[in-house]
Amino acid sequence: MKKKETNKNNLIEFLIVLTIVLIFIMPLISAQDLTSSEEENTVKIIDGNIDLHGISGELTIEETENIDTLEFANGIIPNIKSGKVIIKEGIPTKGKLFFSDDSSFDLNGQHITVPKDGYIEFKDGKIIVSKNSVIEMEGTKIQAMIDETEIKIEKDIVEVKGKVSVDYTLSPAKIILSGKNSLLELQTEDKEKFEFRNLGNKELIVNIGSFHKSEDCIEKNCISYQDMGIGVSGEEWDKLKIDGNAIITKYYDEERIYQIKFEDGKARLRRDSLSRIANIDFDKNTIINYNDGDIKFSIDRSKESSQRITIRTVDKSNVEIGILTIPEYFQEKIEELQKKISSWRDGEKEDVLMIIEESKEITVEVKDNEYITLLELAERYAIDYKKVALYLALWEKEANWREWGEGSKWGPHVVNEWGFIGIGQLKAPAFKDVIDWYPEAFSEYVAYRDNDDYLTEVLKKDIEINAKVSAYYFELQEIKYAFGKLEYQLTGYNAGPTVTKDMLYAFEKTGKTSWEDYKAFLRSKEGGLKFISSDKAEEVIDYIETICTDIGHALV
Repeated sequence: MKKKETNKNNLIEFLIVLTIVLIFIMPLISAQDLTSSEEENTVKIIDGNIDLHGISGELTIEETENIDTLEFANGIIPNIKSGKVIIKEGIPTKGKLFFSDDSSFDLNGQHITVPKDGYIEFKDGKIIVSKNSVIEMEGTKIQAMIDETEIKIEKDIVEVKGKVSVDYTLSPAKIILSGKNSLLELQTEDKEKFEFRNLGNKELIVNIGSFHKSEDCIEKNCISYQDMGIGVSGEEWDKLKIDGNAIITKYYDEERIYQIKFEDGKARLRRDSLSRIANIDFDKNTIINYNDGDIKFSIDRSKESSQRITIRTVDKSNVEIGILTIPEYFQEKIEELQKKISSWRDGEKEDVLMIIEESKEITVEVKDNEYITLLELAERYAIDYKKVALYLALWEKEANWREWGEGSKWGPHVVNEWGFIGIGQLKAPAFKDVIDWYPEAFSEYVAYRDNDDYLTEVLKKDIEINAKVSAYYFELQEIKYAFGKLEYQLTGYNAGPTVTKDMLYAFEKTGKTSWEDYKAFLRSKEGGLKFISSDKAEEVIDYIETICTDIGHALV
């Protein structure tokens, strides 16, 4: 009995001591030290620095804690403002750190520069950096062009998701672009650069300074670029080789010289880049050679033969069709393309032909008292020539051009009750979006990018610009916002890309893909009605079905 009382007294004494520790001692420890959550490791702050060598766990830093430098096992990072990072044996493996000032430091043998208020994030062996951050390693220098750019470097291979810029002389041998619309900007000379944009979720491999073998790229997307030096003529020349899908754009002094879209192993010259030729289909394994004044497209149809088209530039900022040098059997194709509308009307569905014929009956006044038909307007500003009928159907649904005439409330300069303007029913934000993405195509408006009143007046008064902005804004639905289906692109144009992106993210989670499923989703309380009103959902459905009917596009 006495023994039990002794044990009871000992237990009471122990609990009293434990309570004192919890009340008085633990707060002092918490106030002075930061402790990792995964293991019993405690780190100390000394003059704003934290030594994390050998530490494993999670570290959280608040802005008020006056922490300046983190010393990891693989480098020292200064100017820490805030963040949270998981550490394993002194090496950061996950988390995000924000910087209070411009910062430059070495980490894992890489020299990294991050601007003030920028960040670096660690994730799955990659680092994710903010815009204008720079990574250098063994003669390689890579700059992030947008926030949330993911970069992983292993020897001379760099994996990128996002947008980066490199200089030819300081570039890695191979850059792998993963994710749709990931982009590599390659600076080749002081004023010359190329953009290589990935078109899909499949990786795009960009080889710099050497050429890939086509047989190695049967299941891959590959591009090669090499500065070939001085040719026989004494002029410098370069070479591109393309297998697979990508968009390649060349700039000189910020002016776009040409843009070529490669899809399913074939290339299309964008109509606004190279005069009025609608598109030219090249075989796979296309090699593009160009020198100072000429751009030569060599189409490798087989090992034994090739065909050549030479496009001469007036100067480096204005491209016009000059000489087409091609074999006789290919001449027929060029002549067909130069017939404009007849080259793609043949074999089109009756619905398409109907809207084309009707558009010839409507004329609009453009600059210098010139009158042109709606068809000519669509041909003039269509980015992709084969989308002329689509733009006509879009404008009919937006501005009811079939009803234009005396006494009608509709016309080329109509402003609806919500303030949407003209043939494309646009507002200044859409104009800004287009300017940001295509500054070279709208160079005269770049200076007015933040002047909503000015942009609004341009959309009201200039039907040509309204039509051009409309065509380019529709293209953004696919190129910028990555809406893969026509019905999703039409949703983006009608309802706005931001809400459309949210809706499609929710729709993708359902695992369904058909048009009937998408319609049902737009009408459901658990689906589209969480983002838009019931009236808007019905408007979007009617909008898509009407336009697709006009162009003979089957919704499946």
